[in-house]
Amino acid sequence: MMLSTPLGKLVVPYALGKKLLRIKNLFLYGIVPFIRIHFNKWVRRIKYPVTHDMKILTLLDSEDFPATDTGHSVIIKDLFADGIIEFISDDFKEWFFEKSYLEISTRLFCFNLKEWSADMPIIDDLDNGETYFPAIYELIRRQRHGEPGMLLTNNRHNIFYMRDKDEIPRTISVYYVPFPGNWTIMANDISDADCPFRWREYSRVFSSRLKKR
Repeated sequence: MMLSTPLGKLVVPYALGKKLLRIKNLFLYGIVPFIRIHFNKWVRRIKYPVTHDMKILTLLDSEDFPATDTGHSVIIKDLFADGIIEFISDDFKEWFFEKSYLEISTRLFCFNLKEWSADMPIIDDLDNGETYFPAIYELIRRQRHGEPGMLLTNNRHNIFYMRDKDEIPRTISVYYVPFPGNWTIMANDISDADCPFRWREYSRVFSSRLKKR
């Protein structure tokens, strides 16, 4: 049996070669992923030492979004002028297109939804955390063709919560359809515990606020 090594091809007995391949596979596909998973958990515990132990959400990542023009007013409708999002629901247009933000620096937190859920249990886990929409739109812009990133691009929902132009809390979902390859954004009313199967497990939830103990 021939094995590839940094020094070139090496001829070894067949039985020894099989053992070496098993060791290599164990290291690459067993030990290394195990170390990576537990190292990432350790990093998260250090990075977020006061994170509340959530019931249905698991913190995956976070990212800072610095303001480019602090205090400048951003109207949501203007963000859509580049045409990145193919389909925008009528409710979203009615409730949010005229909403404006003062541009600020913010941090966006990304969570995995561990089980099927309505909105209210998710909101309880987030401690009523709302999301700064321009940061979400920046993520969409970065992943406009389905590139890897914080947003899911496998036809599953990216969920966040915002108050509309009349200060009524709403649910926003954004998802990417790989074929033909476009983004959709929809707005809905908040669902309560009587509708437990609103959002499927392994969807992602975003918030500009991290719940504390």
